[in-house]
Amino acid sequence: MTIKKLTDKTVSNLFHITERNLQQTYKNPKPTSTRVLTEEELKEKKEQYQIIRLGATCKEYEISEELLLDTINFIKSIRK
Repeated sequence: MTIKKLTDKTVSNLFHITERNLQQTYKNPKPTSTRVLTEEELKEKKEQYQIIRLGATCKEYEISEELLLDTINFIKSIRK
């Protein structure tokens, strides 16, 4: 089985939102009002985007939190 990076379309489908919503709200935040996002808010949105992508990848490839944590621990143990 080949593991591929998910597209934004796949991620949005897994979270039952539109691709446009994913991109405008998280990837490249653009408020619909005249309000301007601060640098901190932009940073938070990009962080949320990464978390959504990670969750979608786990969901797509049926990776549980326990398996993910075990894998992280394994990687950390061989990096030392």
